[in-house]
Amino acid sequence: MPCFTVTTVKADIGKLNLERVKTVLQSGSFNARIINGQLEVYGRTVEAAETTKKQILQAYSAQTIKDASKRFGFRINTQSKLSNGNIQLHLSR
Repeated sequence: MPCFTVTTVKADIGKLNLERVKTVLQSGSFNARIINGQLEVYGRTVEAAETTKKQILQAYSAQTIKDASKRFGFRINTQSKLSNGNIQLHLSR
């Protein structure tokens, strides 16, 4: 019988906008939750959990840029995901 383990990686998100973090978590299929101001990410291995945490933080950064672009009169022309997993946004006025 196989033994299943779940690894938890935590990140302090006290300085981040919690509403934006919640939006990011709801928009993707991330295996994570927010507890007491910390982001808890779950995975089979530490590497998998760290990768998911990195993806969440990148999505948070992209959402921050989207929100700021609206506030300052820019619009997002295209959004693409690069081969290394990063998100690229193209803005214009």
